[in-house]
Amino acid sequence: AVDGVVRVARSEGLLIGLSSGAVFKAFLKVRERFGDVTYLLIFPDDIYKYVDIIGRFVNST
Repeated sequence: AVDGVVRVARSEGLLIGLSSGAVFKAFLKVRERFGDVTYLLIFPDDIYKYVDIIGRFVNST
């Protein structure tokens, strides 16, 4: 999930939370299977309650 958060932040500039990062990672798997069609992702949280966790992850990569 953290990897999804970082990827979305870097590529789209959206500060999503861990649940949203999990949504994004699941989307990547679905897209691999079904291809490039239109998808709707709902991101249920934002990064602000996870700042410490994400900061540690980003600093380690």
